[in-house]
Amino acid sequence: MGARGRLLVDAALALERSFDEVGTTAYSNLSSIDIEHRRFREAEEVLARSIPITVERDVPVCNQWQTGMRSRLHFQRARWAAAVEDADAVIGGGRMPLSALWPHLVRGLVALRTGDETTSAADHLDES
Repeated sequence: MGARGRLLVDAALALERSFDEVGTTAYSNLSSIDIEHRRFREAEEVLARSIPITVERDVPVCNQWQTGMRSRLHFQRARWAAAVEDADAVIGGGRMPLSALWPHLVRGLVALRTGDETTSAADHLDES
């Protein structure tokens, strides 16, 4: 079993044992790594499994981070509306400033890509 598979097993075990922050943080890290390595299908599967867990078990920092990663994933796939929706959810949540890094970047880049003049790309890029 490779490192990715081991991380999935460890995350599941942590959640099974009610170590919610440990398990969801593993999923947060894995989704980031998957997106960075352009394993989009895998990232989508991890986020689809993990985001509901972050809500269910009340782990807001991982929820915000993973929603931001999903925004980044949507951006990479040119799903502009979905990218903006997730980015705005994190930015509007305002609770975890570090979690807003990617959403601000995505918001600014989507505005540049789509020619959206109603959104200040520069403001979002500066904020990120």
